[in-house]
Amino acid sequence: TEALRQLGVESWHAPFAASVASWMRAHGHRFNVVLLSRHYVAAELLPLVRRFAPQARIVFDTVDLHFLREKRGADIAGDDALRRSAERTRDRELALMRQADATLVVSPVERDMLAALLPASARAFGVVLEQTMVSRLYTLDHLYGLLLTFGVGLIIEGLVRNAGTHAGGVVIA
Repeated sequence: TEALRQLGVESWHAPFAASVASWMRAHGHRFNVVLLSRHYVAAELLPLVRRFAPQARIVFDTVDLHFLREKRGADIAGDDALRRSAERTRDRELALMRQADATLVVSPVERDMLAALLPASARAFGVVLEQTMVSRLYTLDHLYGLLLTFGVGLIIEGLVRNAGTHAGGVVIA
């Protein structure tokens, strides 16, 4: 976090921000775009963003389709309880996609799968890792960490980011 601050990236975390709700209440008016990553983070924070930053567009970054990973695990295990859990995760993820203004997925395969599951009004998808981008990462080894840290900036230019060491987080612009 300190290295990012030295680069001019604004980062808010405990103990500087007592709670997300109080911080959003004070700062929500500043944002044009809020990027929420992972369904369990987005489910908690999306209502706060809508309440305290109603002007902001919300982008839901799935990171991956958790329900798909869970379903595949359930199929391998032959476990009906795990299948039901995957269905609940699917319902939660799809609900978030309907509530968000746009959704980021990691592949054209995921984009196409979701297009079949969601109504046209909820189909604002962006694909984060197209094959051409992945192949370029391997030719830019010296920039690898920078590209991963600021990968969203390659897609959505000019955003100020909240950043942390865990992928499940929030980017607010």
